[in-house]
Amino acid sequence: MSKNSVIAKNTLFLYFRMLLLLVLGLYTSRKVLEYLGVVDYGIYDVVAGVVVLFTFFNSALTSGVQRYLNYYLGANDETALKKIFSQSIVAFAILSLIIVAAAESIGLLLLNKYMDIPADRMKAAQIVYQVAIISTVLSLMRIPFNAVIIAHERMNFYAYTSILEGVMKLGITFSLVLFDSDRLILYAVLLLGTNLVLFFVYFIFCKTKFSIVNFKRYKDKQFLKGVLKFSGWNILGSAANVVCKQGNSIMINHYFGVTVNAAVGVGNQANNSVYNFLSGFQTAFNPQIVKLYAQGEKDKVFDFVIKTSKYSFMLMFFLILPFAVNINTVLSVWLKEVPKYADTFILFLCGFTLLDSLTGPLWMLVEAEGNIKKYQIMGFVMGIGVVVLTFVSFAIGLPNYMGYLIHDVELLVFSIWRLFYLKKRTGFPMLKYVKEVYLKVAVIFVLAFVPVYLIHYVITIEVAAFFASCAASCVILFAIYWFFALSKEEKVSLINIIKNKFNKKRNVAVESVTNTDITDEHAEGLSDVTDEEKQV
Repeated sequence: MSKNSVIAKNTLFLYFRMLLLLVLGLYTSRKVLEYLGVVDYGIYDVVAGVVVLFTFFNSALTSGVQRYLNYYLGANDETALKKIFSQSIVAFAILSLIIVAAAESIGLLLLNKYMDIPADRMKAAQIVYQVAIISTVLSLMRIPFNAVIIAHERMNFYAYTSILEGVMKLGITFSLVLFDSDRLILYAVLLLGTNLVLFFVYFIFCKTKFSIVNFKRYKDKQFLKGVLKFSGWNILGSAANVVCKQGNSIMINHYFGVTVNAAVGVGNQANNSVYNFLSGFQTAFNPQIVKLYAQGEKDKVFDFVIKTSKYSFMLMFFLILPFAVNINTVLSVWLKEVPKYADTFILFLCGFTLLDSLTGPLWMLVEAEGNIKKYQIMGFVMGIGVVVLTFVSFAIGLPNYMGYLIHDVELLVFSIWRLFYLKKRTGFPMLKYVKEVYLKVAVIFVLAFVPVYLIHYVITIEVAAFFASCAASCVILFAIYWFFALSKEEKVSLINIIKNKFNKKRNVAVESVTNTDITDEHAEGLSDVTDEEKQV
């Protein structure tokens, strides 16, 4: 099977997963908010956020393990793959112990002294906090198995288990109404059960399907040293990223209260549902970026990165444009009770996701190159700058959305700097990227947003405005993508893919009919012979 076929197949699996998870996620969050109430929903969001604050090592080690698995798969070195997996288990076990220690000391201090939680709900918040710690450890220990699955590009399993998770969370939501106990605590405990089930599903699948999943203690520490050295610099960027996101939530709680955290939770849920499309799309492409770079195919990988950035934005804008224009209509239909400021937070988060859609492939190229020291130092400095500016803005009385605005601006600046970094480190064609991605993206945004927004604004009937703007968004974006965004070669390639799929189905049908005719003729021949034998 060709690389393009593998990518196409994996993308289809992930799209099916993402579409179903989008529906399940939005409906589940609606019911959770309804059953828990605004206060408990906000408490869960901020308490879980305190635990996540200590998982900044997580992303760093995940990136390191994933990068090395992809690299050595491209190099076809199974011995190295076995070592990487075994030592990643050790690394995540150590990480789990560190997180538990930090959460039970610094985290408890934050929860008891800094958080603005109603006194009558503090005991429940403390119980939820302990459950969240255990759930986080299970999620961490699942990461090496997940990395193996992604590296082998088994996206069908990845899609199925994600759907299983979504269905189990939906079941948890409905079970909340069946019990009279504290629903906040019950919700946290049932989510822990979901994590436990998923851990064993991942473990059993990987153990039976991949020979490298066989834990051994290796005396050779070079591989672990390489992963930890690579991950060590990643920790800076991961720390800044986690502190930006969770620190903003914690500061919002401190300055504006738990009810605003409910709006933050709704915003994160809505954005995560949309972001899953981007994550799944780029997950299908990321292993190829590392493998091509490992094989020395620089021209191919540069072209691949440019196209992936452009396609990622096109995909996300197709989803986000009608969603953003009709945000109030969507929220009123989605939620029974809409927390104040939810629409504002969602719009800023969608802006961040659009910018992030461009930078994901660039970041993967940085990881493929491997020398990330300067890059991560720069990311750490800018991330901490966001936290400081957000704190200052809240302290002087600026609005609660300032943290998101500052974060969006930081990502834009960092994205531009990233191009110069890649130009110097890898020879990446920066000017070609600007022409093919940034300029086209800017034109697409203006040409599509203005008419769609005007259509929504002019039509005064809400339902009519919703359907008219959504239809206009689809038609306008399709026309812009086809006549402006795609090159001649990309159009030809897309047409050929469609033709090949059609011809393949037609050939299968013809072959099936032919085989049936041959079988019938063969059966008739056997029948004739049998008759002759009988006559003899």
